Amino acid sequence: MGLKIVRDQQTAEDFADPIAAGNAFRIACRDRGLATLILHPGNVLFIAPPVVASEAEVDQMVAIVDEALTALTTSTEGALQ
Repeated sequence: MGLKIVRDQQTAEDFADPIAAGNAFRIACRDRGLATLILHPGNVLFIAPPVVASEAEVDQMVAIVDEALTALTTSTEGALQ
């Protein structure tokens, strides 16, 4: 599964530095236990759950992605602003 994070969801505007944004998101996911890979141009993340992943495991991955995005968009540093 690929996930592209953008600065503005409605206009699909990219971040000024997509690599920094993608890396911040990748680290936030990693810190919560989900391994991702950054793909070109840097704000596209690849998530590859095992074929035998249970529904609960997939739900956990989705929850981690949600937590990571929320943490980065509401942080005092404004990592994804």
